[in-house]
Amino acid sequence: MYESFEKLSDDKKIKLLNIILDEFVEKGYENASTNTIVKNAGISKGLLFHYFGNKQDMFLYLVDWVIKEIYQMTLREFKGLQGDIFERILQGSQLKMKIARENIKMYKLLYDVYLRTPEKVKAPLQERFKMFTEMKLETVYGQIEEDKLREGVTPKMACQLILYFVEGYNASFSKLMDNIKPEEALNLVDEAAKEIQQYFKILRKGIFKD
Repeated sequence: MYESFEKLSDDKKIKLLNIILDEFVEKGYENASTNTIVKNAGISKGLLFHYFGNKQDMFLYLVDWVIKEIYQMTLREFKGLQGDIFERILQGSQLKMKIARENIKMYKLLYDVYLRTPEKVKAPLQERFKMFTEMKLETVYGQIEEDKLREGVTPKMACQLILYFVEGYNASFSKLMDNIKPEEALNLVDEAAKEIQQYFKILRKGIFKD
């Protein structure tokens, strides 16, 4: 679908994607204007749609690009995390906030589509966020130490339990963030990390040997 766009040089692709990002971050999915995008990019609307097909597919490509960029940044930042998976998650949450502050527009886009998912793209976006969460647990935080698990607990079970908790906590936390700005939400992370530590103490006892 995006063959023509993919043939562009990296510089041209990144330049156009940043223009598209600016528009969706500033106005949201419904109000984002392709007229503004082509004006700022200095291209025709026909060429924009030749690259992306339509507004919905352009938005999904943008989200995929942002997720990929954030994921690659995360991999680089997370090298060398120490401790068990719970400790790595807590360390990782601090590093994620660093990444968010350094890439605020990308963070704002993901923040907005996660909390206020446009109905037209709800299903594909939910699938993307679920996959992103699983990627972070399985790849970023590394493998669970099998020899430390309680009898009858497999690495897959342990990882799935942690995933259920993370998804549930994120859903609960997102309600608190629903009416605040992305920058303000970043300031709530420290308090959330303290709360998560208490839950992790319970989960750790259920998963790992004494």
